[in-house]
Amino acid sequence: MTAAPLSPEPAATAVLSDRRTLVPWFAAHAVASFAAALGGSTVYFYAKYQLHTKLVDMLWMAACGGFIYIFSSIFGGRLADRFGQKRVFIIAGCLAVPMFLIGYAAVARGSVMLLFLEVAMSNLIVSPMWPSVESALTRSRGRMKLTSRITCYNLVWSCTCFLATFLTGSIAHVVSWGGVFLFCAMVQVVALVIIVFIAVPQSMIGTHHVEDNPEDQAKSNAIRASGKSKTLLWMAWLSNSLAFVSANTLGPVMPALTLQAGITSAAVATAVGSVASLTRLIGFFFASVWTGWHYRVHWMLIFFCAMIVATAGVLMARNIVVLVDTQIFLGLTWAMLYSGSLYYSMHLSHGSGENAGIHEAVIGVGTVIGPTLAALVGGPNSLPPKTAVLLSILVAGGCGLFGMAPRARGIAKIADSPADESGRSLP
Repeated sequence: MTAAPLSPEPAATAVLSDRRTLVPWFAAHAVASFAAALGGSTVYFYAKYQLHTKLVDMLWMAACGGFIYIFSSIFGGRLADRFGQKRVFIIAGCLAVPMFLIGYAAVARGSVMLLFLEVAMSNLIVSPMWPSVESALTRSRGRMKLTSRITCYNLVWSCTCFLATFLTGSIAHVVSWGGVFLFCAMVQVVALVIIVFIAVPQSMIGTHHVEDNPEDQAKSNAIRASGKSKTLLWMAWLSNSLAFVSANTLGPVMPALTLQAGITSAAVATAVGSVASLTRLIGFFFASVWTGWHYRVHWMLIFFCAMIVATAGVLMARNIVVLVDTQIFLGLTWAMLYSGSLYYSMHLSHGSGENAGIHEAVIGVGTVIGPTLAALVGGPNSLPPKTAVLLSILVAGGCGLFGMAPRARGIAKIADSPADESGRSLP
């Protein structure tokens, strides 16, 4: 059965406030991302602190989830373009509620296999929601600029992910580890209520993203016509994928790092392990205030090199002080690389759901590559060889970025120069 084509006319003519068109999506995104992050953090810290699961098994969990995330995100982005962002979010959200019950069953039975299933199903079901949110926020009518929308999107998910990680151990102490998953299911219901009853109808979401100003359309057309935009976009996707080699490998590794630092309380461990998430939030705010990095390739390379150094510091930390200090810098570099990937994905594609899906899929690629190769080397709980292979991946990827950079050189001049309505740069 084929869905009726989505009509852009109502969205193009309707005059609604940002509060009516955008706030419901931001609110639903905050609630849904909190539930997803809380569930993911609970899996890894419960597995290590309660079941004493081997590090290699936790890495395979992450790799399995990342593999599914790749295809689920791409498929979800295409579904959003075809059937509508609101419909896709509602369907995925409805399926996510019973999905969290798998986690509850895993705790009830003390089963590592059910934890594997929870991670797999979470990536399959929840992933399509993110391209839908990204596309809906960039294409909905309103006065908020595109850069501001992307900034708010990043601030929302990074804030809720920080809170979820920070509070994981404390919530588990109050309601039990199994109770955390029941709490996640209830939170997900709240996100569904917001989209179903408060968000504007699907027909009021447009087919092109909102520009920052009247001249932005011509300038973005000039950038796309230059031929350099594809190289920059591929660089942004590659750097973001490698950033998530770092970020999503640290997810399953962090419980082992906190234990290695002498932390025996799960509540303290999740708080310490959330520092990078906090500074990533700060980094997103910094990326919005200082927009000088837009279309400047050298800044992408600088932040990437800093990320390699910070990742090495976190993985080699043997006490709480070093673990906290290195996470501070690591979170900031993650924020800058992710901001570039999302901004270029949306700005160079009119906010398409498909490009939003690709942006999310490269995150899955990083989640597969990092944990998989780390799991294949060294002993089940041996961290040094796993650290070595992760850093080798990042260095190799950095060489690829530096090799691509000359082809994107000069794009900043195109972005800064005036352009006519046809998209041609003017002298």
